[in-house]
Amino acid sequence: MDVNDSTLQAVTTDAVTIYGGSSADINASDVVFEGDSSGIKVTNSGDNYDETVINLTDVTFKGGEKGAAITVENSNVVINFKNVVLEGFENILNTVYNYSRGMREATIELNLDGQSLEGNISGDDMAIINLNLENGSNYKGQLNYSNTIGSMNVAVSYTHLTLPTICSV
Repeated sequence: MDVNDSTLQAVTTDAVTIYGGSSADINASDVVFEGDSSGIKVTNSGDNYDETVINLTDVTFKGGEKGAAITVENSNVVINFKNVVLEGFENILNTVYNYSRGMREATIELNLDGQSLEGNISGDDMAIINLNLENGSNYKGQLNYSNTIGSMNVAVSYTHLTLPTICSV
């Protein structure tokens, strides 16, 4: 699916649903949702557990306070952020395990490329989430704030790295 210069909007459901094994390139667009819905929901159709790839470039998510930019349900997905803006909510990514589907350990690769991003990343106990910061990206927010993610990893690509000084009193 290719989306360019568009507004994807929903009131009572997710603005976009992407099914396992597919790909989406969304460019220069707004994704608008309300309430506790998601901007993008990635889910399986017919137990297709193939990897989904989503490329988001120059995208603005506008949402309800309780919603998430992206919700992943029983899917393996690679999500690439470049110049993505979040407005009106705090949850970047959330995962949901649906016991009727039978998939185990959904893996999510969240790649930030030259991106500043602030918000929460949370998941269920079947999720493996890898947050990759590249090309000067920075992230501020809570990781696994519900303390349920099966595994959370952060990788930083760098040429110069300054580590904070940790003091104890």
